[in-house]
Amino acid sequence: MQTLQNTLQNYFGFSTFKQSQLQVIQSVLSNKNTLAVLPTGGGKSLCYQIPTLHVAGKCLVVSPLIALIKDQVLGLRKRNINALAIHSGMSKLEIEETYKKFEAPNEHFLFVSPERLQSKLFLDYLQDWPITLLAVDEAHCISQWGYDFRPAYLQIINCLPYIPQANIIALTASATQIVATDICQKLNIAPSINETHNFNIIKKSVVRTNLHLQVQCVENKINAILEILHFQKGSALIYCKNRKTTVQISEALQGQNINCKPYHAGMEMQMRNKIQEDWINGTVPIVACTEAFGMGIDKADVRLVIHYNYSESLEAYYQEIGRAGRDDIASQAILLFTNNDVEGIAEKIALRYPATNIVFEIYDAICNYFRIAFDEGENIWFDFDLIEVSTAINKPTLLVHNALHILKMLEYILLSEGMYISSRVMVTCGRADLDFLEKTHTHLDAILKAILRLYSGVFRGHTSIQENKIASFAEVEIHSIKPALEQLHQMQIIDYVAAKDKPQIMLTQARVRHYDFKPNLELINFLRDRYSEKLQAAVSYVTNTQICRMQILSNYFGETNKNTCGKCDVCNKANYTKINSTTFNNLHTLILQTIEKQNNITIKELYKNINLQQHANAEMVLQFLIQNNTISVNQIGELQIK
Repeated sequence: MQTLQNTLQNYFGFSTFKQSQLQVIQSVLSNKNTLAVLPTGGGKSLCYQIPTLHVAGKCLVVSPLIALIKDQVLGLRKRNINALAIHSGMSKLEIEETYKKFEAPNEHFLFVSPERLQSKLFLDYLQDWPITLLAVDEAHCISQWGYDFRPAYLQIINCLPYIPQANIIALTASATQIVATDICQKLNIAPSINETHNFNIIKKSVVRTNLHLQVQCVENKINAILEILHFQKGSALIYCKNRKTTVQISEALQGQNINCKPYHAGMEMQMRNKIQEDWINGTVPIVACTEAFGMGIDKADVRLVIHYNYSESLEAYYQEIGRAGRDDIASQAILLFTNNDVEGIAEKIALRYPATNIVFEIYDAICNYFRIAFDEGENIWFDFDLIEVSTAINKPTLLVHNALHILKMLEYILLSEGMYISSRVMVTCGRADLDFLEKTHTHLDAILKAILRLYSGVFRGHTSIQENKIASFAEVEIHSIKPALEQLHQMQIIDYVAAKDKPQIMLTQARVRHYDFKPNLELINFLRDRYSEKLQAAVSYVTNTQICRMQILSNYFGETNKNTCGKCDVCNKANYTKINSTTFNNLHTLILQTIEKQNNITIKELYKNINLQQHANAEMVLQFLIQNNTISVNQIGELQIK
């Protein structure tokens, strides 16, 4: 039998495993249920892919995001590894078709959302599949103590009796000790304290020695970003809280001839895909984006991550900064804040968890918007534009967003994030129906024949189509294609699934009246308290000026770390004090006087005025002056006194 290194080389082209990967893989192949806590960039996907391929098994992968599922499936297929996925954009016929495909011996991976595990149809198929491994990605979602709790994850344990032969691997990039314990309990990874031989918890240290962490209190964040980008070259991400800010930042940078693009969920999917592709290949070096961007993207050479707004939990912050320096080369993670940012915590908590009467009011208004009658609407997906709906029901967008978050927690709704899914067609009728169509519906027959001539395999399964290509071939107007395909679908000649690129919303139960709305107040209060604790921890991290930032993060995640990183802004400040005070003061005065005398001097020109032996100390003093907003650097690299 080939070695694990052979499997790695043959399928993925790598010669060696990353740190901790081999330990996790060997644990899985030793038939141990395993929790792997590996930071972003630690290669978590290979931890379930290699064991499955090594034994030619079948792996069921539970993942929370459609976009993440899509990226994983495409990544495997590019390596000629069979992988299938089920998501909300598929028809019932297409779903059954996928289930049947997975029965083939050469199909190794099936990706599903946690909500799919509650489907009776899915469970009927599940018990017949020889699943060897259940992989639970983003496993922190199962814990109410975590930062992104998904109630549907609690249902995973209910499918275990259907796959008694399968081992479990749970994967996450970050987990505190209490979250790690909760994951094990919720997934039955560690049945009892006396059965330690049945499970493994493998945690890689959260310490990233190549990351230089900085927090800067600034007056103008855009100006601060311009200064940072003057010093930092290469690929960068600028994380923002909302769509509007991504656009404002990109426009400001473009105005200074800096190649930066915005990215957010409100953009057309084709544009989002183009920006993501251009960022990956380096055509666009900088993207101002909302928080989900970068998840699942294997780009190792990100040199800089800037947080325009601080994350509301250290878990989210750690995942986001983890997208920098995945190649282990020195990289910067810089968080910007103003004094106003860290005020009003109580108001933020109240806004994040609005009163239940407000939540129901928004639920009711959304149902009216989609014309869903009482006792109806269950399991029907609707295209959902947050800004459009918020405007229509006359509620603030952020309030609607947070109310939907609570409704999802309470399992009154499901939300799917937007992703582009092309139109698909499968011919479902027999020859007699085709002959009848030719005689009775000439227009529809021309369109169907165009499909048959343009796309092979439409009798065997769902095939991606382009409506404009069909219109051109059939010589008909483009606007007539979709109604014709819908009519063919109604006639059961084809199964037609129209293209989608918007988020969707669905009621998990028929629309309820106010007296039937019974939220789990205990759960809401628990989550509100956890959010408050995490927010307080994030603010403490931001305002901290005394403790090494990497120490704060490692201690938060349950590690005992007595060593300072020596690279963060707090450690650098301590390093300044190591310079002889006379030397520091002399350089401090010399730098300011030189800048004042020689207006718009560059750093290179400044160093000509300083003794060569003092350049290292001068660099530290210069950093000190910039970080403390004494001097600034404009877009062409000139120093100015503020």
